Amino acid sequence: MHIKGLDGLRFFCALVVIISHLGIDFTNYSCNNSILYFITGILNNSFSGIGAVLVFFVISGFCIHIPYANGKEIHIKEFYMKRFIRISIPAAVAAAIFYFVAHEYLNVLWSLICELLYYFVYPLLLILKRKYSNISIIIVLYVISFVIIIPFDIWDQTKYGIFPRYGEALDWIACFPSWFIGVMLADYVVSNKETLTSITFLNIWMIRIASWSFTIAASILRFQLNISYSLTLPFFCIVVYYWLLNEIKFYTNNKENTFIVKGGMMSYSLYIFHFTIIYLVSDYLSNDHKYSLQTGSLTLIMILIASYIFYLLVEKPSHELARKVKFKGIV
Repeated sequence: MHIKGLDGLRFFCALVVIISHLGIDFTNYSCNNSILYFITGILNNSFSGIGAVLVFFVISGFCIHIPYANGKEIHIKEFYMKRFIRISIPAAVAAAIFYFVAHEYLNVLWSLICELLYYFVYPLLLILKRKYSNISIIIVLYVISFVIIIPFDIWDQTKYGIFPRYGEALDWIACFPSWFIGVMLADYVVSNKETLTSITFLNIWMIRIASWSFTIAASILRFQLNISYSLTLPFFCIVVYYWLLNEIKFYTNNKENTFIVKGGMMSYSLYIFHFTIIYLVSDYLSNDHKYSLQTGSLTLIMILIASYIFYLLVEKPSHELARKVKFKGIV
């Protein structure tokens, strides 16, 4: 099911993750001008990779649940197999290529492990949703998440509260509220699809800027006041709920940009393959793994080209294979 408005957000978030990993220091271009220093300082805090990953989680929860939000029965075996093929084959290929060239494990795999665990518990979540309200479930998930987060923030401040520090057993639980917020949004959209009305171009851009400003503020708090991402970004996911809802509203009567749609379609490839390109060119284009605006832009272009090829050769065939998986009956 294609929902207009999602691809643009996916593409944006993939670019944010990539730029955050390029480590461009925009303040190098302030030219000792106080106004430029302020602007470049804002730019330095504008690319929160963790914030973008949480948006991906919200979108994922939305996309997984929306086919079942109207009460449609789930074929569990078919669901598991489709999701496993769709996610795991491209991830395994990307991880193998990265290990071959870098002799290291691909560090974005933590979020993919979270995704697979969300898929695994989703049928159980559907059962819980029949007994308890979404509000009750999200409150419990937030409480459990902070039970994990707060002790780490007290005892371990070495990683500035980024999410992939709790280990595979806990990362997915700490981030689970973001994924379930996507499930809640799917319920709302399906229940109110007849009353969703479009918003203006000015309004959607005001919402986009205001929403992403939350991550800028979280980044400033992280680096200036040592208030960790794990204490601020979980609440960003609530903002993402309204941001994504308004993207859907905006595109009820507006066309999507073809280039952005294609970018969104290959956003998963961008996410899992960009590290390989960064590693391959780092010795030639970076200074101690830090990129200038010029070399970072060149690297980004190479990432877009290479990821599109990866999408055509690996991700797209995996999606097509997943669509062919069919099982009879409800398991």
